Amino acid sequence: MNRELLKSDLNISSFFRPQTFLHALRQETAHSLHEPLVSLQLVTALSTPPEGAPLSVCLEGILLQGAFIDSSDVLQPIETADEPALFPMPKVYVAWMSKPPLSKASIAVSLYTNATKEKFLIDLMLPCASEADVKTFILAGVSLLLEP
Repeated sequence: MNRELLKSDLNISSFFRPQTFLHALRQETAHSLHEPLVSLQLVTALSTPPEGAPLSVCLEGILLQGAFIDSSDVLQPIETADEPALFPMPKVYVAWMSKPPLSKASIAVSLYTNATKEKFLIDLMLPCASEADVKTFILAGVSLLLEP
């Protein structure tokens, strides 16, 4: 894998096969750490790369459906039906780690190629204010999309 590519922000929505890229990143991380693939977990961070990650990538071009990210990088519910259905995500840093840092309250949000949700890519862990909010986001059907 070209490490120069990993240093720039990547618009994952323009990838022909984004899932293949994420798998290649996992394989490269396993190779560099001398760890088995099954021992790696995907770690997500919004403002800075995950601490201690050997290979992290900054992704952009992701849309959030059913919620939004506030200024403190925390998932928030949509208050009214008048709000837009899709919000652009801030830059998302992802990395595969064998020993991920302990996370605060977070929810696994599924990433799909488009709004039909026919093609699932991966779950990204997004921070939320509390564990009680997790149920709210599940009921709201919060998801991530590469294109509307």
